[in-house]
Amino acid sequence: MVELEKYGYNSLIVGGAVRDRFLGLEPKDYDLATNAKPDEVKEVINNLTGYKYVLGPQAEKSLVNLTSLVLTPDGETIEITTYRKELGYAGDRTKGVFEPADTFEEDAQRRDLTINAMGMTHEGILVDPMNGQEDLRNGVIRAVGNPTQRFVEDPLRMIRAIRFSVRFDFPIEESTYQSIIENADLVSTLSPPRLREEIGKVLVEPNGFQMLMETGILPI
Repeated sequence: MVELEKYGYNSLIVGGAVRDRFLGLEPKDYDLATNAKPDEVKEVINNLTGYKYVLGPQAEKSLVNLTSLVLTPDGETIEITTYRKELGYAGDRTKGVFEPADTFEEDAQRRDLTINAMGMTHEGILVDPMNGQEDLRNGVIRAVGNPTQRFVEDPLRMIRAIRFSVRFDFPIEESTYQSIIENADLVSTLSPPRLREEIGKVLVEPNGFQMLMETGILPI
């Protein structure tokens, strides 16, 4: 992150790592976001001793989503994603369609939940355009912006909202919950691998099965 900033770019720790830090949990991994484009990230990494910009089929698959894979000196792979605007998913809902954004504020607007739309500088300064910290303090799961729009963009987000609700024992905000019920039939458009993986993450949590039934998602 320091090196990216030396080159004039900004960078943030984003998503689950920021959320988990505020909840007092140890993050499983750290994802970074930046206004640098993938080729600019590559240039920075190639001039950084001990780090390697990953190439090959796996990397090419990630680059479709504007995500660069970087191998650290200790062998860990980290993801550095260019700020992006979401244009929805392809017809089979297996691949997102994105274009670069200039700011994290733009990037945050297309994220799924407010608690997942926070960023943090390497000095620990919070960047929170969607008020995710307030929802964390109040223990609420809330979609970013218009919930129906978020769920139409990607129906998997409805299942993710349920997963975080049962995982943290946070209720889902009323309009977000109602939108899940009204749009539950959209899960039938998801690819089987994405659907299976996310449903499985919910079913292992307390009350996961119950909430999937109550919202109408599991029957569909």
